[in-house]
Amino acid sequence: MTDVLTEVMELRRELILIKKEPTARNSLFNAIPVSFPISSDEDMAILEEYLTESIDFHNAVLELAKIGGSRPYDFISRVATLLISNEQALKYSWLGRKGKRIFSDTRVANLLIEALSATSLANTRKEAETAIQLWLRRAFDRKNNKFNKK
Repeated sequence: MTDVLTEVMELRRELILIKKEPTARNSLFNAIPVSFPISSDEDMAILEEYLTESIDFHNAVLELAKIGGSRPYDFISRVATLLISNEQALKYSWLGRKGKRIFSDTRVANLLIEALSATSLANTRKEAETAIQLWLRRAFDRKNNKFNKK
C-alpha cells in the first residue's frame, strides 16, 4: 500500500511539472523542421512521420482543437489552411480519384478528424470527412483567388 501511494505521489509531481512546461516547446508548429503551411512532399512526409507517435498526435489534436470555429467546415478550413498549402492540397482528393493521392489514408486526415471531434462541432465522423472533402475540393478555387488578388 505504501509503495502504491509513493508511486501515485511521484506521478502527481510529474504531471505538475508537465503542466508548468511552456507549451510552445511542445507545439506542432515548433516540433518539426518544416515551414507551415506545408508545400512539399518531403515536408508532408516529415509531418506524417511525426504524427506516428501517439503522444505527439494527441498533443497536436489538443493544440489544433483550440483554434475553434463556428461549424465543421469553418474549423477544418482554419486548421487545414495552417497545415497545408493550396498547392499541396491540389495533389490530394479524399479517395484518390482523378489521378490524385488518397488523403483519407493520411495521418493528417486523422488529425483533422480527431481535432474536430475534440471541439464537439461535428456530431459524427462523416461530418468531419465531408468538411475535409469540401476543403480539398476548393483548393483550386482558393489558389486562383489568391493569384487573382495579386
